[in-house]
Amino acid sequence: MLKKRAERFGLPVGEAGASPKASPKASNPEDDEKKRKRAERFGLVTSETEAAKKKARADRFTAPAAAGAPQDSKMADRAARFGL
Repeated sequence: MLKKRAERFGLPVGEAGASPKASPKASNPEDDEKKRKRAERFGLVTSETEAAKKKARADRFTAPAAAGAPQDSKMADRAARFGL
């Protein structure tokens, strides 16, 4: 049935009735750039934006950990003062 349809409409006949849409297209760099710009403009989620969000979150939550050293010295002084 698909073979007859392909012949009727002048479409290429694929292996085992595969549709021509199933084959992956080679991406055009210009199209990729347009998609990236559109995603930025409308705030769409892409792999690049996800990576940037994860990096920003990691920076936000790892920065206070480095500042924890003065607090540790305060706790040590307090423990010495109260004999703990």
